Amino acid sequence: MTRSWRNAASFTLVTALLASSVVAAPNIASADDDVDLASLAVAAESLANLDDSLLLEAAEGSGPGEVQTSHGDVGVPSRLVDGVSIHHPGRSPLTIDLPEAHAAGEAVLLPEGAVTYPGESVTNTVIVGDAGVQMLTTIASADAPEYLEYRVALGAGETMRSTEDGAVVVAADGTVVAVVARAWALDAEGDTVATHYEVDGSTLIQFVDHRAAGVAYPVVADPIWIAPWVFKCLLGLGLKGPQITQAFATGTIWGGLGAAALACALGK
Repeated sequence: MTRSWRNAASFTLVTALLASSVVAAPNIASADDDVDLASLAVAAESLANLDDSLLLEAAEGSGPGEVQTSHGDVGVPSRLVDGVSIHHPGRSPLTIDLPEAHAAGEAVLLPEGAVTYPGESVTNTVIVGDAGVQMLTTIASADAPEYLEYRVALGAGETMRSTEDGAVVVAADGTVVAVVARAWALDAEGDTVATHYEVDGSTLIQFVDHRAAGVAYPVVADPIWIAPWVFKCLLGLGLKGPQITQAFATGTIWGGLGAAALACALGK
């Protein structure tokens, strides 16, 4: 599947579909009176302006519901308050609540497989790929919070902790259950916005300094939850944890670590 977020014709198609309220998959809400079309348009344009290397490629059949990946599946909700669930054989699902979920509209499926949940000050977009799950937050204005909270329903004995370049969820036996790649945020001009993670119990908090002088809205911030099977595969190749999380945050995983690493990142 070839992604074309930066293609002008593709973006024109997205906005046209949003305007006509027909961007929807079976059994999910269309863009109707309960959905903020302006928020959807802002999020779509923000995605179109990102370098492709920063976006995961959506898995085949992506959309609300159960999305099958190479080694597991991901539950993408129609209503964001139900959380995103990452299922790995032999372990309890990892369910993640996204920022401002209570104020989000119902799921809208964009071309290229991204699922967007419009909100007044914050719009969430979820992309499920074979390498993991990307959760993009489009910050529309200074009215949005600077602290974005991702509440994680941990299994028995699991803990979440900060790392030098991200965060990890670890099982009681020390097995890595999930890895969060290094935080990043970009404004409408493509300039870096200061951001970092904090961990408070089972909540991953991304601080985004979007109210700083000179920041142009909208701002896009993103954690990528690296699939545990991908992380294990990359460790087996001799890569260190910080190398892996930094690669996912910068896009170098797709071309800078060799064919074997690329195969791991794609879950193959």
